[in-house]
Amino acid sequence: FFHCTGLTSVTIPDSVTSIGEAAFSGCKELTTVNWNATACTSAGSSDRPIFGDCSKLATVNIGNNVTTIPAATFFDCSGLTNITIPNSVTTIPAYAFNGCTGLMSITIPDSVTSIGDYAFRFCSGLTSITIPDSVTSIGEGAFLVCTSLTSVTIPDSVTSMGVGAFNGCSGLTSIIVVEGNSKYHSAGNCIIETETKTL
Repeated sequence: FFHCTGLTSVTIPDSVTSIGEAAFSGCKELTTVNWNATACTSAGSSDRPIFGDCSKLATVNIGNNVTTIPAATFFDCSGLTNITIPNSVTTIPAYAFNGCTGLMSITIPDSVTSIGDYAFRFCSGLTSITIPDSVTSIGEGAFLVCTSLTSVTIPDSVTSMGVGAFNGCSGLTSIIVVEGNSKYHSAGNCIIETETKTL
C-alpha cells in the first residue's frame, strides 16, 4: 500500500502475525489505524517503518487484547497527538513512536515493564510522561530530544536505564528518582547510579 494517497483508514485484524516493511509508508491521507493484531511480531524497521511518514495519522486505536506493538510501528507519524495504550500491552518496543512530534501526552499503563531504545525519540511536543511502577527498564535514548518535557519521575522499580535516556531534553527542570530505588538515586536534578556513583 506504499504511497496509497487515497487510503484514509486501516484496520489490522487479530489474524495478522507479520507485516512487511514500509507497508503503509507514505500514505499521506491516512488518518485512522485500528490495531487489533495480538500476535504480530514483525512490522518493519527504523529504516522502513510500517506507517512511516503518515503525517496525517491522528487516531490510533489499540485493541484491548494486544500485548505488544512491533518496533518502529508509528515512526515519524507527526500528526499523532495522543494515544491510549491498553492494559494488555507489556512492552513499548524500540522506535515505536520515534519522531511523533505532535504527541503531547501519553499514559503508559501498569502492565508495561519495559520502554525500548529510542521509543519516544524526537517527540518534541511531549510535555508530560508518567512512568508506572511496573517499568523495570528504560532503553537507550528512550526520550532523546523530547525538548518540551519539563519533569521526569523514575519509579523505584527501574533497575536498568540506557545511555542518554533523557539526553537533549532541554526543557527538563525536575528529575526525581523515587526513594527506595535499589539502583539509582537523584541529587541536584541528576540521576546517579548508586553503587558506582556514576552520573
